[in-house]
Amino acid sequence: MKVRGLVYLAALLPRIGASLRDQLRDSEPSPIVQSMFDLDYDEQERHWWPRFETANASLYHDCDPQLARAAFDRLRRQGSRPMTETSPLNHWPDLPSAYIVCSNDHNVSPQWGRRAARERLRIEPHELTSDHSPMLSHPAELAEILDNLAQQMTSR
Repeated sequence: MKVRGLVYLAALLPRIGASLRDQLRDSEPSPIVQSMFDLDYDEQERHWWPRFETANASLYHDCDPQLARAAFDRLRRQGSRPMTETSPLNHWPDLPSAYIVCSNDHNVSPQWGRRAARERLRIEPHELTSDHSPMLSHPAELAEILDNLAQQMTSR
């Protein structure tokens, strides 16, 4: 299947020529809301949320509590390479792109996401009133936006 477009959902868009660690250090405002800094790290520099309360506040605060707990129980350690390696992109893909800002996100700053979409992708972001996990907390609203974007991208 041919890729006809890209949709970034509450994403940390890479800065070409920089690692995520560089971007976190150099960005104003910070792309990350403070609650993400409550992570634990192992000897391989993988990170994870060790406490449900912290993950819930950062990722799932709009979700049904049982659904949030089930999602937390499936979280796994995140590798260190995305943090430390320079983005391999030389330029953005020549495809239609969309960015969805989750306006109640406590993980990726909505303010940062709006600015990054405009500066890096040269597009106006779509807004969804949601936490960082709209696929769990607002699935119908997310599906409607994705369906509209898919129709737009495939009609080009």
